[in-house]
Amino acid sequence: MPTKGSIFFILFFSLQLSISAQIKTSFFHDTAQEVSIDSIALFKFEPFETKINRGLKNGTYWLKVENDGEERLIEISSARVRKAEAYIEGLILKKLPDFNMITYDLPPNKVMYLKVLCEKEGGFPVVSHIKQLALKNIQKQYLYYGLYYGLGIVIVILNLFYFFNFKEITFLYYSFFLTGILFTILFRDGLVPFVFNSSWLAKDGEVIFHFATVSFGILFASEYLRHQLHFPKLKFFAFLNSLATLIFFSIYIGTNRFIWFGLAQLSGITLLSIYWISSLLLFRKNTFSAFFAIAYSFILLLTIDFFILPIFGLPNLGITTSLMKISSVFEMLILSYAVVYRMRILQKENKDIQASLFKRTSQIEKLEEELNKLKLGVKNNITTADLSGREVEILTMIANGVPTKEMADKLFLSVNTIKYHVKNLYDKLEISSRQEAKLKAANIKGLG
Repeated sequence: MPTKGSIFFILFFSLQLSISAQIKTSFFHDTAQEVSIDSIALFKFEPFETKINRGLKNGTYWLKVENDGEERLIEISSARVRKAEAYIEGLILKKLPDFNMITYDLPPNKVMYLKVLCEKEGGFPVVSHIKQLALKNIQKQYLYYGLYYGLGIVIVILNLFYFFNFKEITFLYYSFFLTGILFTILFRDGLVPFVFNSSWLAKDGEVIFHFATVSFGILFASEYLRHQLHFPKLKFFAFLNSLATLIFFSIYIGTNRFIWFGLAQLSGITLLSIYWISSLLLFRKNTFSAFFAIAYSFILLLTIDFFILPIFGLPNLGITTSLMKISSVFEMLILSYAVVYRMRILQKENKDIQASLFKRTSQIEKLEEELNKLKLGVKNNITTADLSGREVEILTMIANGVPTKEMADKLFLSVNTIKYHVKNLYDKLEISSRQEAKLKAANIKGLG
């Protein structure tokens, strides 16, 4: 006798089969531009499930969608597809106006042919919605948009507030980086024409959004991880990489050949990946780099799967825009906290440095006072400290700023012997740091 679990599994599996059986999808790549709705029956279509993924093989694609079930909506779920025509029984259909992606109504037991122009990559998802459910969910979908973009705008404003309040440039770079991410996802949601009412932005706005995101992502990462301190030469590679990305994007706009867009994307994600690797290398130097590494690991993985692999027609995990949004919210929250956490750590480090400098200044002033007394022949700690002749020689060289290696060469001693004399010298003078003494004593003339 079957168990409840097995019955549930059988019912669930049967339901999936029935749903998939209701819609059959196939395509034909019209490379020769020879297909028309009148001759469509002469061509052989290849079956596909939910997405065409043919990379740089763009151009005109004909889709055949067969509906054996209830009334459905067929959506071309890609903002990069801006031109399409749909036919049922030879008659052209009108696009549904209330959807941000190209969507058509497909009645029960009908066959729809779709002529889709892919100006960029030859790939796009084809989503089938049960019509009644889809119409009910339109308001929920726009509420979801409002929540996501509203949260993003709040975090951008919060980081701008932190920038103006604390004068910390990292907050400014992050707010611009986050703005680039929001606009990139806005484009992929197909909402740019609704927000800006611009056909140019609807076509090539993605170039601006991507370049801005990569550029400010690099500036933010470099400032946040303090690359100038740890990896100063990386800025030259970053500059060359950014220049190459800009050139690739410019060639794409001029030629409309999508391979250049793909190269620009690849160039940008390569640099961001290198910055992510640098955060791993800084784990032991500071704790806040761990936050960066964690947040970027998610966003990089999803970006490569969502943006890069489909361009070249490579197999991917099928990451959706919704999952991209979830990951970007995760990244927003982690990095917003991380920037504040980093600022607090650096403020504490600055206070410690100031206290250390104050202590060193006091020690240097003490040594300077004793050296001045020595020059004037006044009784001082140097003359009363029972210094040997060698120690006086070394102190004289310290006053003149002679490096340890040069001292050893001049006195024909080893470096370790010089260090031994320096230690004894400062013990007698009650000075804790030879380096502090050298910095100040180098300006004192006439010693010895």
